[in-house]
This record gives sequence, structure tokens and C-alpha cells, in this order.
Amino acid sequence: MTPKEDFKQICDLTTSLLGFPKGKLSSKSRSQALQRARNIASVIGRKEGIKREIIAKGIKRDRTAIYHYEKQHKHWLNNKSYPSYAKSYTKVLAAYEEIEKSRKQFIDKFHLRHYVKELGLKNCEKKDIVFTIISGAVSVQLFSDAHNFSNYYDTLTTGFRGYRVNVNYCQYEDYKKLY
Repeated sequence: MTPKEDFKQICDLTTSLLGFPKGKLSSKSRSQALQRARNIASVIGRKEGIKREIIAKGIKRDRTAIYHYEKQHKHWLNNKSYPSYAKSYTKVLAAYEEIEKSRKQFIDKFHLRHYVKELGLKNCEKKDIVFTIISGAVSVQLFSDAHNFSNYYDTLTTGFRGYRVNVNYCQYEDYKKLY
């Protein structure tokens, strides 16, 4: 899953557990309950390593709002005056962690490479795009040409549903500069 998809999953989980309609976090409403839900989703997203820019776009706020949410989280979680925030946060976090535990993770490169082959993907001779598939501490590169990029991307994203995997890609020239 991409960070954007991960954050969307966090938002959907937050809205369902806190009783809001799906997609409500990105509305313009400034109600206290909705602000609390945005705060919770943002903090969990940051805990998962999702960039502030992606979170901000997901809830249609600017990046500085995410800094504010992170600062407020510490205050609201530790202050006995906000028990509803702490209760809501622990409820959403526990549900998210339960979902994460149920997702599979690869323990070595051999199994990850084998699964990529089972998906019917192989390195192309013409290297235009490099996919980096990361699962925990294990990563594998897959080379694609521009013609097959969409097929490879779709196959990877659907094939790794239910797994703790991040799929990133870049142009081969950028990859060569790094390595």
C-alpha cells in the first residue's frame, strides 16, 4: 500500500469508529468532534511514518495544521480535562493496530522475490522505472519499462493487499544516481 492509501484507511477507520460518515474528515466543518477526529487520524498517520504533506492533502488542510495536531495531541492525551480525546484516540489506535497485526509481512528476500514472481512479474530488459518493494526490513527492486508500468503498478498494489508492504517507484536514471 502507498502512504496515501494507508492514510485513507486510517481516516476511514477513524470516521467509522467515531460515528462520522466516510470522507467527513476532509470537509470544511470546524466542529470540535470533527477536529478531534482529524487530530487522531493525523497523529496515527504520523506514527506510521506518513509525511505531513500526504496527511494534509488527505484531510484537506495545510501542512502546518498537522504540526498543530501533533503538539495538541501530547497536551490532550496527558491532560485529565480531555478524557473524550484520550478515549477516542485509544479506541482508534487499538483498532488500527489490530488491523496491522493481521497483515502479513515477509521475513526474507527469497520469499518476497518468489511472491513477486508468482504475481507474474519479472524484470524488463529495458529499465525505465524501478519499483522498490519494502516489507519490514526486507526490500526488493523490480525493473519495468514505461510500457508495462501501469500493469506492474496495478498488479503490485492489488497483489500486496493484506500485506505490510510499501511499493515505491522512481525513474531508472534517478535510481542509478542513488546507487
